[in-house]
Amino acid sequence: MRYRTIASKRIGLPVLFVMAILTGSARTQNQTPANSGPSLALTMRWIQDTLNDRGSVTYVDSTNLGKDGIVTSNVSTRVSGAVVDAASCTLHWTTTMDMSGPGPDDHAQTATTTIVPLKDIESVVVQSGREREGQTSSTHSPEFYAVTLVSSKAVIRMRTTVKITSEFKDSDPPPQDFDKTVPTETILIPDEDTAHRLAKSLTVAVKLCGRGNKDSF
Repeated sequence: MRYRTIASKRIGLPVLFVMAILTGSARTQNQTPANSGPSLALTMRWIQDTLNDRGSVTYVDSTNLGKDGIVTSNVSTRVSGAVVDAASCTLHWTTTMDMSGPGPDDHAQTATTTIVPLKDIESVVVQSGREREGQTSSTHSPEFYAVTLVSSKAVIRMRTTVKITSEFKDSDPPPQDFDKTVPTETILIPDEDTAHRLAKSLTVAVKLCGRGNKDSF
C-alpha cells in the first residue's frame, strides 16, 4: 500500500507539471501582448467616431481659368453616417459638399457615398490643402488637411448625386446620379493633428486587414 502511494505521487508530479505547462501555454495564447497595439475592432471604431465627429470643413476656393479670369466659390463639406465593419474590413461614409458661386444664385450640392475595402488599400497619405494646390490651379483659405486612401487598383466604390441650381432656374438640370470605382479617395479634415491621427489609425486598420505598414495612433 505504501509502495502504491509513493508510486502514485511519483507519477502524479510529472503529470501535474505537464498540466501546469499546458495550462500556462493556453493562458498565454489567450492573452494579447502588451506591445501588440490596438485591436482591429477598437481601431475601426475610433475611425468611425472620428469621421462622424469631424464637423464641417468650410473654405473659399479660387480657381484660375486663365484668360477667363479667377472664379471664386464658397465650399463646405461634411461627413456623416460613417460605419465600419471589422468582419469584412470595410469602411463607408457619405460626404456632402455645398458649393456656391461664382454667381449670387449659383449653387451645387453633391452627396457621395463611399465604400472602401481596407484590405485592398496600400497606403494612406496626409497632405495640407496647400500641398494639394501644387497639383491644381486652385487656391483656398483657411487651411485644411487631406487624408487620402491609395490603391493601385480601382477598388473604392462611389455613388454621387449632383443637384445644381442657378439664376436660370427653368433650365436647371434634374438631380443626377453617378457611379464609379476609383483607386483613391480623400477625406478633408479641418486640423492637422486629427488628420495625422486618422491617417495612422487607418494605417493600423489596413495592416490588421492584411496590407500596408503597421503603426499606432
